[in-house]
Amino acid sequence: SADWNQIVNCFGRLTKENNTTIDIVSIERGSLIATLSVSAIIIGAIIRTSNKILDLILKIYDVRKKALELKSMKLDNIAQAIEILEKQSILNISNEAKGIAKELMKEYGWEEGSELFHETETAATKAVRKIIKFQNSGGKIDSKILNPTEEQLSATSTLKEKNIEFLKMEEEVRNLNGGKQILQIENDDNTEDGKDEDQ
Repeated sequence: SADWNQIVNCFGRLTKENNTTIDIVSIERGSLIATLSVSAIIIGAIIRTSNKILDLILKIYDVRKKALELKSMKLDNIAQAIEILEKQSILNISNEAKGIAKELMKEYGWEEGSELFHETETAATKAVRKIIKFQNSGGKIDSKILNPTEEQLSATSTLKEKNIEFLKMEEEVRNLNGGKQILQIENDDNTEDGKDEDQ
């Protein structure tokens, strides 16, 4: 809940939405499903971000899958190709989070050099990092918006499709990888998230 409170506050800043109140509607302990009620504008930003993150993770999973398939062939002459693919399948979380945050800043009308630009970009980057970690640890984001716009309906529908694709690809890669962790993360400075993740 602390992480999601921080994510919502960061996206409130990004979307210029003052209402960052989170109401916990329900928590299902069996599968740890938390239903949160927040502003529709913030939900839209989270959906948009999650779509971008899933695009990124799916590309990395695809590269990882190809590397593992080649590795299983046990051919000496493709070792270099496998090494290149394995390097490409490591997620540099700092760079990717900053890249997605920059896209979001443009999409939400922030101009570089404007007042509060740097602080907002830093907050957006922090929120993106947290969502990447959430999704990499098996978390899934779904949404329901009352009276959604066409754009919101489309984004939500796309997110559902990507979540299905993500789960399928995750299972394929996990099977090829002997059940080990799929997404390798590098350049993960925990202090950028505002706290030490190991605590």
